[in-house]
Amino acid sequence: MRHHHFAAPHHCIEAQEIAVLRVDAARRVDEPDRDWIGFAATLGPDDLLKALRGWR
Repeated sequence: MRHHHFAAPHHCIEAQEIAVLRVDAARRVDEPDRDWIGFAATLGPDDLLKALRGWR
């Protein structure tokens, strides 16, 4: 498996600091209000919002 890392050139970001969200990869959970926890690019907007709830 090959991983690709894409980053914006630092000279294109006008902010002095940026926030970085670090979470686990998405995994199924047995919770009444969500099926996933964590991040996956394949999750739809609704699932993604629920999956990332609680991460800080």
